Amino acid sequence: MRGKLFYSHDNDSQIMIRKDKEEVENWTNHLEFINNELNFFIKIESQLIKDPVISKELNDLRRKNAIALKDLYRYDVSLGNRTECDTVDCDTFFLSNHEKSRKIYLGFLEILQSFKITFYSKMLIYTRL
Repeated sequence: MRGKLFYSHDNDSQIMIRKDKEEVENWTNHLEFINNELNFFIKIESQLIKDPVISKELNDLRRKNAIALKDLYRYDVSLGNRTECDTVDCDTFFLSNHEKSRKIYLGFLEILQSFKITFYSKMLIYTRL
């Protein structure tokens, strides 16, 4: 568990920056875990399922995951510049970017969940009765 995220002496801007950085870190950690999970799916597919459509979907998912991770890493670095914000326009710019990043992350999770249903359904064919 991490230390205290907010302190009583923090101003609103500091709290929002810390909250956003924490959220982006959670998203990147999750996508890194998904990358490992996809590697296991790829091994299972190649050894058990052997379906070219599933194989292609897995490769597409791995590529989309890598792109989402790259974008989140880039966004995380840009959050360091947010401390220089002193206008509403600047705050709005970063808020818009954060929401765009959230939509990309959540959109990828939706695609992945849909794929997992298909993948697990295919795996059920190979279970012992």
